[in-house]
Amino acid sequence: MIKFGTDGFRGKIGDEFCFENIYKIAKAHAIYLKSKYKNPKVAISHDARFLSKEMANFVANIFQDESIKVVFSSMSPTPSLSCYVAYNEDIKGGVVITASHNPYIYNGYKIKDELGRASQDNLNIEIEKIANSISALHYHYKKYIKNFNGKKENFLTFHLETLKKFFNLDVFMERKIKIVHDPLFGATKGALQKFFKNTPLEIFEIHKEENPYFGNLSPEPIKEKNLKSLIYKVKSLNADVGIAHDGDGDRIGVVDENGNFITSQVMYALLLEHILKTRKPKGKYIIKTVSTGFLADKVAKAFNLEVVEVKVGFKNICKKIDELGKENVIYAGEESGGCAYIPYLMERDGIFLALLLIERIILEEKTLSQIVKEFFEKYSPSFYKRIDLPVEEKHKKLLEDMRKNPPEKFGNKKVKKVILEDGLKLIFENGSWLLLRPSGTEPLFRVYAESTSEKETLEILNLAKDIFS
Repeated sequence: MIKFGTDGFRGKIGDEFCFENIYKIAKAHAIYLKSKYKNPKVAISHDARFLSKEMANFVANIFQDESIKVVFSSMSPTPSLSCYVAYNEDIKGGVVITASHNPYIYNGYKIKDELGRASQDNLNIEIEKIANSISALHYHYKKYIKNFNGKKENFLTFHLETLKKFFNLDVFMERKIKIVHDPLFGATKGALQKFFKNTPLEIFEIHKEENPYFGNLSPEPIKEKNLKSLIYKVKSLNADVGIAHDGDGDRIGVVDENGNFITSQVMYALLLEHILKTRKPKGKYIIKTVSTGFLADKVAKAFNLEVVEVKVGFKNICKKIDELGKENVIYAGEESGGCAYIPYLMERDGIFLALLLIERIILEEKTLSQIVKEFFEKYSPSFYKRIDLPVEEKHKKLLEDMRKNPPEKFGNKKVKKVILEDGLKLIFENGSWLLLRPSGTEPLFRVYAESTSEKETLEILNLAKDIFS
């Protein structure tokens, strides 16, 4: 049974992720596009994972066999494909073979709609339905396992050229700063070096080799434990900042010049403030997922903007953008290190976020640690942490019971507000909060907490661990 998750179809390589299932999905996707558009054209690319290149060619050949025009790119970040689709009106969708930030044993099929954004539930459900009705018993997969011989483009090159239109490039000529980039063996390797070619900026790249095992790391940059090499390199080179991207480049992780990890909650708000100060965009809404913290609300309030909260998953953000109107939304993002500046692209872009951060460091002529310190003094400190627990049926039942009868107190904390948008979110009287929800992309149970002190955040998490042990 083929089932889409929060962002496309994913599964273990050789198990759910296999040629038979991808054949069904690609054929179903092609049938759907032909039913919606006359002579549709799609963009297809892949990340650096095991079988990604081969599977992307496989999919491209299936589409071509279904009389759908294909523009194919060798390995490129997911936001590069999204950008290519969004800025080419004749492209009616995209496919990236990737499992994003998941461990190396996974791969997947990500769908982008004609706007270059995460596919919505109505599209996913229709493709699921068609795919599960297709019999692959007699299909000849060898017919499609060959290099695609149609039109080819370099989506990353197109992406970087498009990004230049959203920045004053003279800013990057003003100061010589040192940046360490960690693509975590993923698709963003070389991206920052290419963008900053012919500028005074020094880019040092690590983990740029081809390694489908990701060097035994998880290609997830919002976890400090995965950035030990980046932290070491930043400190040893006396660099100004360390920037990491996940396997397909739609998420960002950051460490300051001292090697201190900056949480995704802080980055969301820090870059939001920078956009509002430097771009002065039109619109009145900021969108965040339920797992995103209170700093975003404080920045939005300072600029007289309204925050709208939605379920985890960028497809849910896109749905809300449609409801509010694209022209009314400035910025949107989630706790997992993926954010979007809506006037540029209605999708997460880790490379764009990296450029924004570098721009802020140069313009303010301060270290990143100074910028964060002043930001906390202006708004409030944020100590955020997420832990992942194995999913067990008893946990799911306990969560459902708590959703039906939310607690008035959690430990010694009085619950001020309960949000049932996605799992169970408890907001306490002092503004600290706890969120409990099953992951939509991995077999894990997510537990999130944020407060203004590290001690309090750990106390909240430990109490949750005790309950869900």
